[in-house]
Amino acid sequence: MARGAKRGKQWYGEGLPYLKTGSLPGHLIVIEGTDGVGRSTQIELLRPWLELEGFAVSNTGWTRSPLLADTINADIFAAEAGARKGAIAQVAFLVLVAALIALGLRVVGALLIVALIIIPPAAARIFARAPESMAILAGLIGALAAPLGLFVSFVYDFPAGPSIVLAAAAIFLLSTLAARVHALKA
Repeated sequence: MARGAKRGKQWYGEGLPYLKTGSLPGHLIVIEGTDGVGRSTQIELLRPWLELEGFAVSNTGWTRSPLLADTINADIFAAEAGARKGAIAQVAFLVLVAALIALGLRVVGALLIVALIIIPPAAARIFARAPESMAILAGLIGALAAPLGLFVSFVYDFPAGPSIVLAAAAIFLLSTLAARVHALKA
């Protein structure tokens, strides 16, 4: 049972602090789905209407991504993934992120590594329906932005780092525009 949970109730994390959970009036609306399918957008569209109808709205923003599940509730994560697999996945994830940042800082510098960690996943999130496909697409976008930026740098005699950042930003803008055009057609 999770920390902070009472018999018959299940909370992810610590539950509601300073609140007796005996009989709470009201309704709980849960919007579920995989990462990247638009839950946050739907909640933000629903919130003003619910508030106009007189309901108090609280968006917890909980996620069930396998890499983040351990931070929400270690007991549930261990039960779903198996305790051994969960610990290995968490350590592997942290080691890969730390190695990427440490090596990236030495090779390309702080501006470029931060841009390549943020911009390609932001561009990929528009099209991906699952974290795995987003990671693959983000890797491809980053792999496309680097040579594109280096080409622009060579042709126009610009610094390489900022050219790669601008190439990644251009890909992000194009993906955002493509998504909007696709949404208008649908």
